[in-house]
Amino acid sequence: ETHLIPMTQLFGPHLDLLQLATIHPTEDRAGLESYVERLRAFPKQVDQIIGLMQRGIEKGMVGAKLNFAAILEQVRAQSSPDSSPLLRPFEGREDDLDGIETIASAAESALSEAVAPAYAKLAEFIEKEYLPRCRDVVGVHALPRGEEIYGRLTVRCTTTELSPDEIHKIGLDEVDRIQSEMARVIDQVGCTGGLKAFTEHLRGRPELHFESADAVLDGFRTVLDAVQEKLPLLFGHLPKAGFEVWPIEDYRAANAPDAYYMPPAGERAGVFYANTYRPRSRPGYTMEALAYHEAVPGHHLQIAVAQEIEGLPEFRKHGVFPAYAEGWALYSERLPREIGFYQDPYSEFGRLTMEIWRAARLVVDTGIHDKGWTHEQAVEFLLSETALSRHNVVAEVDRYICMPAQALAYKIGELRISEIRRRAEAATTDFDLRGFHDRLLALGGAPLDLLESWMEQWIDGG
Repeated sequence: ETHLIPMTQLFGPHLDLLQLATIHPTEDRAGLESYVERLRAFPKQVDQIIGLMQRGIEKGMVGAKLNFAAILEQVRAQSSPDSSPLLRPFEGREDDLDGIETIASAAESALSEAVAPAYAKLAEFIEKEYLPRCRDVVGVHALPRGEEIYGRLTVRCTTTELSPDEIHKIGLDEVDRIQSEMARVIDQVGCTGGLKAFTEHLRGRPELHFESADAVLDGFRTVLDAVQEKLPLLFGHLPKAGFEVWPIEDYRAANAPDAYYMPPAGERAGVFYANTYRPRSRPGYTMEALAYHEAVPGHHLQIAVAQEIEGLPEFRKHGVFPAYAEGWALYSERLPREIGFYQDPYSEFGRLTMEIWRAARLVVDTGIHDKGWTHEQAVEFLLSETALSRHNVVAEVDRYICMPAQALAYKIGELRISEIRRRAEAATTDFDLRGFHDRLLALGGAPLDLLESWMEQWIDGG
């Protein structure tokens, strides 16, 4: 019944509508007219969302107060037509499309008559009816049948039968292992005082952070251009679809993670969204790992390859199996190291920072939703065990609260993929890395046990 909590501060109808301004086809008259129709339909969607939330109130299935306070601010910001980005498809156009002024006028009317009032209605409902009934306890264990719900979500996101206790223990063990690797890098750069002192040293060095939003985007583009040239060293087959680097939109950036990826659709390229909000709070030394995870050889390469496999069922091309997809992306963070990247020890430390973050997620997510941790406990654990900034840590904990178990997929999937590779390397004296990766990606989306049997066939046949 988690569908009765249909919004988060990261995703939901209140944000999806705004994204139409950048992803809806608006090159011709038909596209623009369809766009206006979708704006006009938004009040109906809002009524449906409110209906779900009202049923949630009746059943005690409500969101965390912490999350919905942030959602309320997002919705309020769109309650006035003057603040909306939804007229951007009509701004600065240089074409002479017949009737565009009429369509633009229709869009303005839709915005003032339908969209803005719908946002205002949603904001009023959240503020007066929903938020007062939201739960103060952040974990889903506080919901009716919360333990059962978290167990189901854990199975779905990891595609394993691991229990929350087992996952919590794996996370603690991985944190210890990665911290020992971080200690070696700290010794390499000649710093003393251990991980905590080095972490504070990094957080206090402005030259290791971005100066501007443009610097964030330029940095990611430079890193991705370099790694794309060397991808043939790791893969025999590469996708035809390309990707672009865009900033995360202003209306969602404050509550968004450092980056995320949107797959290609039709003629539209994939998009690597980088967060340029408060650039001076964002470390440049994690840039390589983040770029490799979200774009290539991570999400973009894996998803674009799957979409282009002939004869593959559509649910395998486009369906989401979190442990496979996120496990591959985390595995991909390390992969460029094998072909000469991460030359700077600070970037190598950044890679380990990203990896320990995913290990610590196992501890924090199970801590919040299974063991009753508070928001403050989760924040303090991440601050003490990782090198993430406080801004990132708070945003991440807020994310784990509103997306229970999703954060478990990364490390569980990466550990399984890495173990499969170790078995493949041990089975032959002439290991074919490119063939291994091509086989791994040729399956499309799948649970981990199916992936394992698929790869065992290749290993046994090789």
